[in-house]
Amino acid sequence: MRQALLRLAQLVPARARPWLARRRSLGRLVTRALGGQGLQIVTLHGGALDGITLELDPSHEKAFWSGTHEPAIQRLLSSEVTAEMVCWDVGAHIGFFSLLLARRARLVVALEAHPVNAARLRRNVELNDLPVHVVEAAVWREAGTVSLRVAPMSGMHAVVDSADDGTVTVAAITLDQLLADYPPPDLVKIDVEGAEVAVLEGATTALQHTSFVLCETHGRDARSGAYARLLELGFSVSEAGDDYLVARRVAS
Repeated sequence: MRQALLRLAQLVPARARPWLARRRSLGRLVTRALGGQGLQIVTLHGGALDGITLELDPSHEKAFWSGTHEPAIQRLLSSEVTAEMVCWDVGAHIGFFSLLLARRARLVVALEAHPVNAARLRRNVELNDLPVHVVEAAVWREAGTVSLRVAPMSGMHAVVDSADDGTVTVAAITLDQLLADYPPPDLVKIDVEGAEVAVLEGATTALQHTSFVLCETHGRDARSGAYARLLELGFSVSEAGDDYLVARRVAS
């Protein structure tokens, strides 16, 4: 019975998935069929990742499965990336936006701090023949180690000042350090749950020739700090909704 439901759920057309995801009873039935046993390999039908294969748990990550995960950001990144670009995805989670970028770019460097997320990211890269290099590390203002607060939701782990029973210690690097191993980025996406300013403080050289930065901000202080730092680095900055800053290189 469950296998029949699984096959049926995978055949739901793209245009129906957002509608289905909003219906509690029907959505629960389908996502339970897909994700009741944990991670499943699912082909996405809808959004910018139509046709991509992801290993995910649709009972908790149905926005990925339904193609409804941050649709405005999907459209924005899709419109900005071109075939010759190198893109860095800072805070890549399980690779949704890394793979979106890699469909169009020549190279994506995907950085993820949490070991479980990084393992899932590598798995999703393996499932798709796309040019993504995974770096398992937190991005910070300096190299070394940092304490990562483990959140109930896998996309919300955050760097904190001190270690305790709810944290794990992970390696930390700067974006400037990445230049030793990778070409400088044309486009950078940042989603680091409050560490935006620290990431930008360690990117003085890395962003010198970057044309576009999309930075999600978490809180008023992080937003104002990231805004000021992007201006300092030579970008014009605008706001995209309540959470994102869009930075474009000012022509010299």
